[in-house]
Amino acid sequence: MQCRQTLSRDLLTDGIWSNYVEVASSAILHGQWRLARTMFAAALNEAENISISIERQITSLHGLAYAELKSGCRADSALHLRKAFRLICLHPDGAYCDIYRLSRIACLLADSYLEQKSAAKAMPVLKSAAEKIRRREGDESQALAPLLKRMAMIYAGGGRHVKAEQFLRRSLTAEKALSCRN
Repeated sequence: MQCRQTLSRDLLTDGIWSNYVEVASSAILHGQWRLARTMFAAALNEAENISISIERQITSLHGLAYAELKSGCRADSALHLRKAFRLICLHPDGAYCDIYRLSRIACLLADSYLEQKSAAKAMPVLKSAAEKIRRREGDESQALAPLLKRMAMIYAGGGRHVKAEQFLRRSLTAEKALSCRN
């Protein structure tokens, strides 16, 4: 009986979380940032309190951070991006499967650091995400391209133009690999 109650509660919670995310996603499409923030915060609360999968927590954090960024709450956005990035990095390689979300989160977090003129904080985030993606997908993964472009920008801003050019070439190689497959 206890097992059946637990299963029912888990299914109910999963449905509630999905509804919050669906409403939040719709709010984003319509530019209703406050509603999106509220719904993603509720989804995150549901995911954390009921211990829904880590991927759902990451999805909630990413959505919340994006809505906060769009509504001008940059500090809150950076906080949630850092938390999402930490959750991803805690997973052993291969356990977290959405490399494109990892790439977007790392880029948003790096952009947040760059806005604060802190390339020293941005670069480790980008390198860590790139290495995780590279181990999982190889050097020609399209998910690497935005990370490599940001690293090139940081190197160019620091006067390391040869290094910047190398990273820019690698990003173009990753983008070309995708177009050749299509």
